Amino acid sequence: MDIFISILQRDGTQALLEKVVSEQPDEFACAKHLGELKWESDFEVALINKKGNEKYLVAIEH
Repeated sequence: MDIFISILQRDGTQALLEKVVSEQPDEFACAKHLGELKWESDFEVALINKKGNEKYLVAIEH
């Protein structure tokens, strides 16, 4: 199972779709990666795992 970050523009068009995690096809294996989604800057968003010790960063081109 893959986890993607999709960033949409205000009009609903997709600006970016990027795979950040690939895991076994099991909801419990993937759930550990789903903690917080946080904007790090105007052009970077991070997926932080449940424990808070791993971060998957995605940057959009500007």
